[in-house]
This record gives sequence, structure tokens and C-alpha cells, in this order.
Amino acid sequence: MTREDVLAHAKTLHGRHRMDELVALRSLFAWAKRSGLIFRNPASRIKVGQIEYSVLQPLAPDKIDRSVAAATTPAARLVLALAAVHAARVAQIATLMLDDVDIGNRRLTIADRVRPVDDLTLKLLLAWLEYRRERWPNTANLHLLINNQTATGTGRASNRWIRGPLRGQEATLERLRVDRQLEEATAQGPDPLDLAEVFGLHEKTAMRYAESARALLEQAAETDPSCGFLETTGVALASLDPVLNDWGGLAGITPATSRCREAGQVQPGSRPCSRLYENLPGLLSPLPREWPAVPRSGCASCRWLRGPR
Repeated sequence: MTREDVLAHAKTLHGRHRMDELVALRSLFAWAKRSGLIFRNPASRIKVGQIEYSVLQPLAPDKIDRSVAAATTPAARLVLALAAVHAARVAQIATLMLDDVDIGNRRLTIADRVRPVDDLTLKLLLAWLEYRRERWPNTANLHLLINNQTATGTGRASNRWIRGPLRGQEATLERLRVDRQLEEATAQGPDPLDLAEVFGLHEKTAMRYAESARALLEQAAETDPSCGFLETTGVALASLDPVLNDWGGLAGITPATSRCREAGQVQPGSRPCSRLYENLPGLLSPLPREWPAVPRSGCASCRWLRGPR
């Protein structure tokens, strides 16, 4: 097989299929040359090209509503808020420690990045910490999120348990995280440097979000050229319910002055996801206070962890 044979075969392929086959051929022939099976690599110096990603699309409100309705425990509600407001990954949520939460100063450290805590996240944090204290008052586990299995030790909760409440929903934790970052890119402007600073994204990932936001803004501008910057994204802050205007220090910020760095009223990333915030107040609805009772046949360590009834 010669270089011309590889190029002729590549012309018959398109898109991701072409890239996958070229990568496989380059890897195969490189291994064959290292092993002494061939003397010349016919696929060397053939460019694979850049992956053409599709434009990221925002989540529909009804999908978010269904995920909010599925979060029926204090832990599930907190996890959903961490993903939807702070764009935290599942593994980052699972490894959060109690020391990462500074209630007094309203600060939360996620993946070594300190983020301000909005009112919604604060209320959900306090609700979870109260539930945690009542359910496992004697646990020695310093992770923020624990369950029946991890309360008896010091390990973190599994990713499967973190994802559990939203399993089967279209608005999964990963989709909520992506939607949060996409909303930041559309609301603050498609600036990859801002995204990298706020969320700690890799430069290529930040560029992908910026390109998707730019495409969405251009599409919205073509549909209605009279719309302003925020109106084209469907996240006009002035239309938020007055009850929500206090959340995250947003009172008095208009669409014309809502870009956090220019307005100087909030720090980058401290403004909660305004579009998602229209769906998230359902997380504050009352939950039943009846915790599962400790079974009589439970082990001594479980009875000690949960304390007296």
C-alpha cells in the first residue's frame, strides 16, 4: 500500500468517519513500522483535520422543569443547583469537602476555584447540612455529600449515586452544566477568555462554547434584528420575577448594563444563570420531614451514626 492508496481511500470518506479511519490507519502503520513489518509508513504526514463540532443548543424550559421535579431529596436538589448554577462536574461535586463551603463569607470552592454563593445555592446548602446533621450526627466523613454507605467511612460518594436522581431525564447534570456555560457565553459575550477564567475551561473547550454562542446570537439576530444583546438570547434580566431579582445581587441590573465586568456590580461568574433561574425556584418547595427510621436489625455502626430518634 502506498501513500496514494491511502489518499484515494480517504477521498471516499467524509466527516467524522474520515477522521476516525485516518487516525486508525496512522496508528496501525506506525505500529507496523516500529515492529519492523514495513519499511515505510504510507499514512505519515497525512493531515487528519480538525473535528467540526455541532452548535451547542440550550435546554428547553420544560426539560429543566422535569429535572427539578425529579430532585426530591435535599442532596439531589443541591447537586442539581451545583451543576445548573455553578457548572460543576459530577466528579467535582462528589469530591467537595465540608471545608470547601464557607457559609459566613458565602464562598464555595469547586476544583480549587472560589465562587460566590447565590441565595438559591445558599438555601439548598443549609437545607442539606441540616438534613446531614440530623441523619448522621456522628459521622466522621468530611465530604459534603454522603449517603448511607459513605457515612460509615471517609470515602466519597460514587458518581452513579450523584447522577441517580436525574437518571432518565433529558436535562441531566452534564447537560445542565453545558447549558450553564453556554448561557454565560451568550449573556456575557462569546469571549473564550472570560469562560476560561470563570469556569476554568481548557482554551479549546472555551473556544467551542464561544463559537456556539456566536452562532446562536447571529441566528437570533437574523430572526429579529431589532433585538438587543440579551434579548437575542432569551434571557432578558428585566423580565425576571421580582422575587428572583435579589438572588445573586441582581437587583437593579438592566439588560443594557448586565454584563458583569462593564457594570461593575457583580464579579465574573457570580451572576447565577438567569435563564435557568426561572425554572430552579421549584427546588425550594417543602420536602417531607419524615426521615427513614433506623431498622431494628441495623448494624451498631449505623445506629451510632444516625443517633437517637
